[in-house]
Formats: sequence, structure tokens, C-alpha cells
Amino acid sequence: MTDVIGSCAFGIECNSLDNPDSRFRLMGKRMINLPKLKALKVFFAMMFRRQARALGIRFNDKDVSDFFFSVVRDTIRYREDNGIRRNDFMQLLIDMMRKDQSETGVGDDGLTFEEIAAQAFVFFFAGFETSATTMTCALHLLANHPAEQEKGRQCVREVLAKHDGQLTYEAIMEMEYIECIINETLRLYPPVATLHRITTQPYRLPNGKVLPTGVGVIIPNLAFQHDSTNFPEPFQFLPTRFAEKGESKPNFGFLPFGEGPRICIGMRFGLLQTRLGLAMLLRHYRFRVPEGATNHPLKIDPINLIHGPAGEVWLDVERNADA
Repeated sequence: MTDVIGSCAFGIECNSLDNPDSRFRLMGKRMINLPKLKALKVFFAMMFRRQARALGIRFNDKDVSDFFFSVVRDTIRYREDNGIRRNDFMQLLIDMMRKDQSETGVGDDGLTFEEIAAQAFVFFFAGFETSATTMTCALHLLANHPAEQEKGRQCVREVLAKHDGQLTYEAIMEMEYIECIINETLRLYPPVATLHRITTQPYRLPNGKVLPTGVGVIIPNLAFQHDSTNFPEPFQFLPTRFAEKGESKPNFGFLPFGEGPRICIGMRFGLLQTRLGLAMLLRHYRFRVPEGATNHPLKIDPINLIHGPAGEVWLDVERNADA
């Protein structure tokens, strides 16, 4: 996931499989995995923005921010100096900056360098750790529900049989049961358990009270997705609940990526690589719960920014005989 997001969001080759201690990967992990004191500061900054600014509290350590700024700056400079274009997210942002500058002469109304760096940063956050966490949780659930795992594997085989065994974009998008597995995983273990928003205009609550403009609001999507009113048998792994289009998701009750104009910028990219990764794994391997394992349900890390497993998740892996 690090290599994919490094290439598509920043236009660089990380090669983190051969070099797991690469600077890009280490900085990405520092952005996500926070010590307790740092996590408390980030929570304070999210809730009390003005006070946090006055106290100089940062979301990311300065060296982490400086690293990602330098990566974006070097990427833009290298492409401009060498006339290089790539079909990736970074190129879209660069083109938007050039277009605005050429049309207005300055670019004050368009993307600035800082905005490009910020969007690339968010894209990294949205497409890297969340996808890895979702895939981990999905494999854990499938190992504990072998019948659902086999249905997912059969879905992959049937679709690939129609596409000459090639994992094309069209083939991946046809794997509807894989999508159901991913959605049910996101319902049970959403990588982002709460959404943070700020009111832009007065809003009247159902009880009659009015939230004024500028109020911070925390939306507990994890609670919505575990509510039996929205999802019967909420703690059961039932991918089929997402099989019926339009009937499975209550209005604003399923929010793993948020909703509306502020929906996650990396949603489609994250879902695509999660689909692809899960399809490849089910195609070639079977996953089982190790003998004596007691990690069901998963123990969640209460400190990490990502709502995901606390520690390692162990599974027995066996290659399919016909893979």
C-alpha cells in the first residue's frame, strides 16, 4: 500500500517491500501511530482549534510536515524541469495549479503549492493506512467465517473466468460480493470511527435547539453502524446485508468515508486497491484462525488515529492448490 500510494499520490518509487525502513514509510507511520501524549494533543487541537494554535500545538511533528512538503516540492520541480507527465493524482493537482496561474496570472483563486501538498497529504492518509487496516480486518473476519470466505473466492473465480483470468479494472468492479465483504468490514471496523465537522450555518436539531455557526460537531459513525435500528444483528458479520442495492444502507447510517461535499477524497482509490488486494489474496490463498487464537473480535487500539487492531493480527495462510 505504501508503494502504491507513493507512486500515485506523490509520483515517487518507494520500494518498501525491499526496504521496509524507507524514509517515506517511516514518516507515514509516524503520521498515523501516535504516542499517548501526542494523541491527546491532536484530540485537543481538533476540539479547540483556536487555543491549539495559540499554544503552538501541531497535528504533525515539524520534521514530518517538512518531509512531505519537500517531497511534493521536489516532485513538481523535477517534472517541470524535465517535461515529465504521469497519469496520477499529483499530475492532476499540478495541472490545476498551472491552469489557474495561466488564466489569472497569479493563481490566488486556484490551488497554491501549500494546497497541493495538503491534498497529497490527505490522499496519502486516506489511501494508505485505511486500506491496509480494512484488508487486515477483512481477512480476520473471513478467517473466522470460512463459508463467507469461500463465497468471496468463488466470486473472484467466476468473474476472472469471464475476463481470461486477468485482474482488469472492469473485472474488479464486477466482483460484487467482494464489495459486500468490504462494506461489511467497514461497517464493523471503520478505520475512521468518528467524523469531525464544523457548522457553516445555524442548524436546528430535532429537539429544537439550534447549533450556531462555527460549532465543532463529532459524528459517531461507529455507533451508527453498530446500531440495531440501522443494521439488525449489528455485531454479526453478514456481507449479504449489502447485496441488495439501495436497501442495505440506511440514510446517513453507513459513513465509513463520510458523506456529502466533504466525503473522503481518497474513497474511490482506497476502495479500488482494497478490492484488488482482497481479490488477489482470495484467488491464491486460504486464511484460517491459528489454533488457540483468541483475537475474535479484534481488540481495538484506543490511541491510534486509525480505528484498527491493537498489535498484530495472526492468521494461518495456505496457498490454494489450483492457484
